[in-house]
Amino acid sequence: MGSIAIRSRRIWVKPQWDGIEIRRENDVMRSATLRYDIFSENPALELEPYEADTALGYISEPIIFGTLYRKSASIEQIAKRKWEGVVEYEYKNTGEFTFSFDTTGEKQHLTQSYGTIARFAPEGKTPPNHHGAIGVTDKGEVAGCEVIIPTLSFTMNRSREGVLDLAFIRFIAGMTGKINGTPFLSFLPGEVLFEGASGSQKMVSADNPSFDLTYKFKVSPNVEELTLRDIHIGYKRGWDYFWVQYEEYAESDNESESEDEAYAISKRPIAAFIEQVYHEAELNFLL
Repeated sequence: MGSIAIRSRRIWVKPQWDGIEIRRENDVMRSATLRYDIFSENPALELEPYEADTALGYISEPIIFGTLYRKSASIEQIAKRKWEGVVEYEYKNTGEFTFSFDTTGEKQHLTQSYGTIARFAPEGKTPPNHHGAIGVTDKGEVAGCEVIIPTLSFTMNRSREGVLDLAFIRFIAGMTGKINGTPFLSFLPGEVLFEGASGSQKMVSADNPSFDLTYKFKVSPNVEELTLRDIHIGYKRGWDYFWVQYEEYAESDNESESEDEAYAISKRPIAAFIEQVYHEAELNFLL
């Protein structure tokens, strides 16, 4: 079950408990039907048809369901404030298809820790509290550190009959460096970055041309709840850029209260920002 905000109100799309029908032929899945209940978070508000249709397209199963491709989607009003959504899938011959992945971690630069475990100072001194800022220098700069984070990258290799025309190549080039604006291969919007593609045309015979394509993707999971010290950030899409602003403040480096008490310059986060740095695209058009 999922939801989407339309016109400042939340609309829910919930799979029906008996709403999946799968049809097989010779033990191969050939078609399927998925049904959903669509309703507003506020039961007193009626849903317009376009609202129910938008919610179904955004929340329902992605373009691919198992080995099937989405064929159609429809909605029907079954009560005054409730709609039913029906999505049909069917088998589609897409040529030879292979999939490979890599979960090798990669480095990420962090300036803010998840929590300070301990602070130390010479006897009689109090270590400054940088509130999780990593590597604060004498000049007040936050140097940060490099860490290894889990990373998923995957490639899709396809062989298809036909001619690889320049219009399609330009289309793929235009999709490069964009993130998924809708669910894609079971990933939520904002999680998949299309890194580009390579391809080659095969002319085995004039009557039977074919071409090979290799798509490259990288995944960064969305974050539902993100809290930085006493700053609540909330939802962050996987490929949005997150950064922290700091301020300097004077903190006593001594536990005494004498007039000649010394002060150290410390750093603490005062604001956090989420920036959109990638445009969205309908990555399902690549399939």
